[in-house]
Amino acid sequence: MASETTEAPMLVWRGVCHHYTPGKPILRELDLSVAAGEILCLLGPSGCGKTTALRTVAGFEPITAGEITLDGTVVSRPGMVTPPEQRDVGLVFQEAALFPHLSIAENIAFGIWRRPKAEQAQRVGALLAMVALEGHGSKLPHQLSGGQRQRAALARAMAPSPRVILLDEPFSALDADLRRSLSREVRRILKDGGVTAVLVTHDQQEAFAMADRTALLHNGRLEQVAGARELYQQPATPFVAGFIGEGAFYPATVRKGNCDTGFHQWPARDDWAEGDAVQVFLRPEAVRIAREGSLEAEVVELDYRGGVSFLRARLREWPEVVLDVRDTGRGHRELGEKIHLHMPEETPPVFKHRGEVETKP
Repeated sequence: MASETTEAPMLVWRGVCHHYTPGKPILRELDLSVAAGEILCLLGPSGCGKTTALRTVAGFEPITAGEITLDGTVVSRPGMVTPPEQRDVGLVFQEAALFPHLSIAENIAFGIWRRPKAEQAQRVGALLAMVALEGHGSKLPHQLSGGQRQRAALARAMAPSPRVILLDEPFSALDADLRRSLSREVRRILKDGGVTAVLVTHDQQEAFAMADRTALLHNGRLEQVAGARELYQQPATPFVAGFIGEGAFYPATVRKGNCDTGFHQWPARDDWAEGDAVQVFLRPEAVRIAREGSLEAEVVELDYRGGVSFLRARLREWPEVVLDVRDTGRGHRELGEKIHLHMPEETPPVFKHRGEVETKP
């Protein structure tokens, strides 16, 4: 599935393939572009090819087909790889990887040491302010917190003003609360600096907090690239639906222009034929608890999560059907409680074939 940005691309993978072992491709004809100033996230389960895709841009991995361009210049094609140090890209890794014997200011200045001292000092000062580390320039890395070290590593990567900054799961070593706050802060820093960036992560919330668009990979193929809302509400494939957020598939049959699950029906696509087997994808928030409704159900599982409860309800007339429901009401539910369910009026995602849906990490 190809995807092109509407602005002039800074980075392009065009038909890129890569394999470590013949016959076992890691990247399969990857077509993807990143506009100048855009933050793109490569998201997917372990082994999907996201880190390999990043490494091909850095120049750490060759490609076996296609080409990669940076700012209009081809940097990789089969048999030709521009060395990493000549690509003008910045790197931020899982660990901050700062030089322990250098101060934070010296770490940031490391990539611009050839510039005049006054220019170095000005650039370092501006970056320390941008990453909210003013007053910390003289400290050594071990004197900073984990989040501060990652911000310092980002400043070091930004110092030479590279064409693209590549971030390889930069927050994976941090706790969940710090990851959330730091991802928002790093997005602000990158946007304020007008930086083009590619982030690799397996964390959906991190991807959605940081990226302008997210590219979801599976088995080396690009499944869909879009903003967070579109990925969640309009998944292009069954894999995207099953990977992003929560939800479940329910079998249906096309009857008289509708996708009929037995317990409810929604309009079918015009190109689907009578009798076609399809799969309806319902998210827990799409199914609402109503005071009265056409569907009676019994609560068979409860999962209390503070301000919201997730429950599973078995339909009385279709006991083989168990629906996932998100309950934001203030009432206290009990196992075995009888409730009424209201199906969404808007047609949910429906797929002709379910395909492979992989469990999220």
